[in-house]
Amino acid sequence: MKKLDLFAPLLRGGRSAVVLFLLAVAVFAVQSVRADGPAQPKKRMSIALTGATLDDVLQNIKRETGYLLLYNSNSIRAVKGITLHRQNAPVEEILREALHGTGLDFSISEDTIIIRVREADKASKSDAQGTAAPAPPQRVTLTGRVTNRATKAPIPGAMVHIKGTTVGTTTDPDGYYSLRFPNRPGTVVTVSFLGMESREIAYNNQTELDVQLLDKVESIDDVVVTGYAQVRKESFTGNTTRITQKEIVEVSPKRMIDAIQVFDPSFRLAENISMGSNPNALPEFYIRGQNSITTELNTSADISRQNLTNNSNLPIFILDGFEVDVEKIYDMDPMRVHSITLLKDAAATVLYGSRAANGVVVIESRAPEAGKLRVSYNLTGSVEMPDLSAYNLMNAREKLQAELDAGLYAFDATDFNENTYNKNETYYKKLNEVNRGVDTYWLSKNLRTSVNHQHSIYIDGGENDVRWGIELKYAGNKGVMRDSKRDTYGAGLFLDYRIGKFQLMNRASYDANRSTDSPYSFSLFSHMLPYNVPIDETTGNYLQNLRFGYSALNPLYEREYLNNFSRSNYRTLQDNFAINFFATPHFTAKAWITLSQRSYESRVFVDPLSASNSAFATPQELGSLTVNGSDTFTYDANLLFMYNRNFNKHFLNFSLGGNAVETSYTVDNIKYIGFSTGVLNSPNDAAQVEGKPTESKNKTRLVGMFLSGNYTYDDIYLLDLSVRLDGSSEFGSDNRVAPFWAVGAGINFHNYKFLKGNKTLSRLKLRGTIGTVGKVGYAAYSARSTYTTSSTSDWYSTGAGHVLYYMGNPDLGWEKTRVADVGIELGFFKDRLTFKASYYDKKTIDQITDVTIPSSSGFTSYKDNLGEVSNRGFELDLRYNFYRSKNLELTAFGKMAHNKNKIVKINDALKAYNELVQKQYDDYDDNSSQSKYARTYTQYVEGGSIYAIYGMKSLGINPANGREVYWRPDGTITYDWNAADQVEIGNREPWAQGSFGLNARWKNISLFASFLYEFGGQRYNSTLVSQVENANLERYNVDKRVSTDRWKKPGDVASLKDIRDRSLVTRPTSRFIQDYNTLQFNSLSISYDFPSKLVKRWGLGMLRLTANMEDLGYFSSVLQERGLDYPYSRTVNFTLNLTF
Repeated sequence: MKKLDLFAPLLRGGRSAVVLFLLAVAVFAVQSVRADGPAQPKKRMSIALTGATLDDVLQNIKRETGYLLLYNSNSIRAVKGITLHRQNAPVEEILREALHGTGLDFSISEDTIIIRVREADKASKSDAQGTAAPAPPQRVTLTGRVTNRATKAPIPGAMVHIKGTTVGTTTDPDGYYSLRFPNRPGTVVTVSFLGMESREIAYNNQTELDVQLLDKVESIDDVVVTGYAQVRKESFTGNTTRITQKEIVEVSPKRMIDAIQVFDPSFRLAENISMGSNPNALPEFYIRGQNSITTELNTSADISRQNLTNNSNLPIFILDGFEVDVEKIYDMDPMRVHSITLLKDAAATVLYGSRAANGVVVIESRAPEAGKLRVSYNLTGSVEMPDLSAYNLMNAREKLQAELDAGLYAFDATDFNENTYNKNETYYKKLNEVNRGVDTYWLSKNLRTSVNHQHSIYIDGGENDVRWGIELKYAGNKGVMRDSKRDTYGAGLFLDYRIGKFQLMNRASYDANRSTDSPYSFSLFSHMLPYNVPIDETTGNYLQNLRFGYSALNPLYEREYLNNFSRSNYRTLQDNFAINFFATPHFTAKAWITLSQRSYESRVFVDPLSASNSAFATPQELGSLTVNGSDTFTYDANLLFMYNRNFNKHFLNFSLGGNAVETSYTVDNIKYIGFSTGVLNSPNDAAQVEGKPTESKNKTRLVGMFLSGNYTYDDIYLLDLSVRLDGSSEFGSDNRVAPFWAVGAGINFHNYKFLKGNKTLSRLKLRGTIGTVGKVGYAAYSARSTYTTSSTSDWYSTGAGHVLYYMGNPDLGWEKTRVADVGIELGFFKDRLTFKASYYDKKTIDQITDVTIPSSSGFTSYKDNLGEVSNRGFELDLRYNFYRSKNLELTAFGKMAHNKNKIVKINDALKAYNELVQKQYDDYDDNSSQSKYARTYTQYVEGGSIYAIYGMKSLGINPANGREVYWRPDGTITYDWNAADQVEIGNREPWAQGSFGLNARWKNISLFASFLYEFGGQRYNSTLVSQVENANLERYNVDKRVSTDRWKKPGDVASLKDIRDRSLVTRPTSRFIQDYNTLQFNSLSISYDFPSKLVKRWGLGMLRLTANMEDLGYFSSVLQERGLDYPYSRTVNFTLNLTF
């Protein structure tokens, strides 16, 4: 297979070579920089004030530069009449001019400006009064440590000072401080840090005082991270949700995608009852419903990499400013995440233009911090147990009795023949096995309780001008099915170098994964007959063929003695480089680029002795090895200019930027056949290649530029304007470029003077946005007719032949989504009670969908713009802090989302697709026992929904004869099912979905519990269809309801047809539509933070232990089997976090 060779020498060395390379670069980079480094650049600003007070000057400096202020308000109250007009001047010069002649002086410590009275002025004032100064109070020394209460991490640079004085200090890189001050009655120690709640503590002659600071209640929402920049939430009109690392790990310390749906109800993982807890099945998820129409008749329940790559309903993920794939996020260590931000409306997502229709998920990873060398280690051990509570299968005696009731044995037959004799003889043999105690629980035979562990270590340090970080990680995840696992490992290096007005950052990472899937579907075991014994009771070996059953093959025999396997792996090497230029306090320029190479390979081997080989295969055709591979190379270059300025009460923020992305994708496929033994399974051991190997190459390009502006007046009136222009190679030559835009406005009523300081209403914000965004991510050849090498063995004098592979559409245009969003934010009692509500209206036009054409053209479909889909809904978010003190805190939250999907418009192509769906049942009379006819197919009808379920309306089972009675659309009644009479019989979309939970803390113990719910939707109960009504009693084990809910004799009122009617498969009918309401106990987490004094004695910076349980309970109004191909599980996690 051909590989891209940019990093080939490094990749050939394996993960050890990559890790050594990154470590070597880290050491070289750190050693190459002088220990003292360049001086910290002085901050500059512009100021224009006339007749202002000193307080006005200081507040302007704070707003422009971000400096903290420390001063005695009595000392500056009388200083007025200051006039300043300076452009781009150092802050120190502005302060000297403002303080000239006032008797005050200043000093700057880290990020804090301290204003104090000059000593000479103090002495002069004392002499002028002509009185002797009183004896000074005794001076004392107070020491301690300042830490983050949530994370227990030290807080360097925190301010510790005596209230009402200029006496103060800052904490060192480890959070420690030492403060000497006069011991006066009523002394109060104040501790503060930017973004955290300040604390005031009465001094009671103690010598040590450790202080824990809390994140400000509003800190989660005070900044919006868009991936391009950070925007003040207070002035932003878009709809976003921000989730912190602490919240993520409380839900799941292993999979952060699972945690997002707890904190934003519009984000929901799609239920996959087939793949259950399979660690290699990547989840599918949506934000605010699905926008695109798909017309695949044969969709797979398995969410494969390729399916996710081509799924046009998925949001995009931005990690540290760069777009990444779903698998990168799925395998990412939550401990390395700083925050996750969901961007949902047009104002929030428009900067991504053609990629933003399904929403944007922005992830910020943790950056290294200045200070002494710091080592952080995280260990998560987990125990994962299979959850088989959804299965309700018969035991051996029940199964045999059901066979008897179904008429499989004819003891009273008048026409007694050899066939009848053989069946009855089989019955007595089975009965003998049951009577001697045989009752094999096949569900557990290929399962295990798995013990897993996950490690990550992060080392960082440096000074203000040079910072570095090294990351190493490993995550092992054995699934509950034997032979299934997912191992992920990686290394990373981060460098941050600051010189003058420039900041240079580079982040290099290597990620690798090795996965193994069980070759045997769980359904093989759930179908097995319980009166069969899998082991030869004389030898103890697994039997190859079981005693009873239509196909009596024993899957345990193949698992134990053969060498079938399904394996895959990937390797990703990525480098992100960025330059920031802080030209002035108001103007910043940024440029960043990422280079990424990803190699993927999968190998599926079938042992030559496996029963899955064709019975007609020759010895040279037995056994197969299918090898699929892909190489992806991406570069993503970005340029951004930002300007912001304050003019008294006016604030302006402008951004101008652009980006260019190119992705090259190569896919190889080859199948080898003919293996002499399962032990020799490399391509070299194959007898031949089946068919012809294939290779395909694709390349897509995207170029865009945008302009964004934000205006705020007095932090009350808000306005956002943004426009983006994108060009993409995925669309037709006549439609390569498309514009996207957004407008937003809002009012912060709580910033009006008459509401400031209101004890009841602390927050009232109204906002609204409207705009248009788009969608890309379709097959690269959709707009262009493509040729490929002939797959036959034909060879001509000029070489291999080429054929038209895909019929392109040069007129293919952009799929666009118009999004309108309005919302309100309320806070009461200093935000102890908060409430947010939003309403949205999304309408997608020019849907890109497959159009069916006559096969005489050589093709059955091509892509075109057709159809319109709308999603309307609302979201609610309620949070209440019942109690909050130093030692106790109790908070509850509840969230809800409602979405209504509607197909607004379809054309003749989608109507033709509906006709194809109906033709799926045409040959039913000739193959009435095949299970494919029991399946429901999506159809598209104007006014209907993408989530609609179609079938015939049913009046139930006729008590007189056990036959189903149908109700036609014209109102007539019939016993005959007709595909043309199918109508919408249900809708899978819930009326509402959401979460609720509790967060509590008592001293050093924290508890978090979360629940997920949904209600108002319907499901087609496939278990009732396949395992009860259409149950194949002769071949498989079945649900217990076969014996209780079936019609058996005239007069029975039953929901299921005659138990003896086994030959005809039931086609889609409303009889199996059930209301779907669920409640899931999603997670429970309990953590303990060791006291700082004890941790310090052990030489550590922080130590925390956490116990977390996932998927504790699941309650549903629909009783159906879940985990058909891979069972669900319940997980208990134990996490250790420490720093030193």
